[in-house]
Amino acid sequence: MFVMTYSQARQNLATFLDKAKINGEAIIKRADGSRFKVIPITEEKTESSPFSELAEYSSTINSKLKQIPLQNILQMMKEDEDERTDRILAAASGKTIDDFFDKLKKL
Repeated sequence: MFVMTYSQARQNLATFLDKAKINGEAIIKRADGSRFKVIPITEEKTESSPFSELAEYSSTINSKLKQIPLQNILQMMKEDEDERTDRILAAASGKTIDDFFDKLKKL
């Protein structure tokens, strides 16, 4: 615990506050014997949820799905997985990513 008199703290406020920050607290002692504790306020770090990135990705996917007609989505759901994979790979071959997504929207 770091203790300074009122006069010392007033003359060396920056140093006093630095000591309070380092030690977690500092005490000012007045001539009449009263004491005051100074405690630094630390900014609480707001950690994002581990699922925040997943939620953001999900909203991106949902916005993409809204651009695809419902009939196409239902058709894709009914298709066999291998057929769908073959169709997607065929659509992607030799294309840029933008071309691929444009083609995927049309399927």
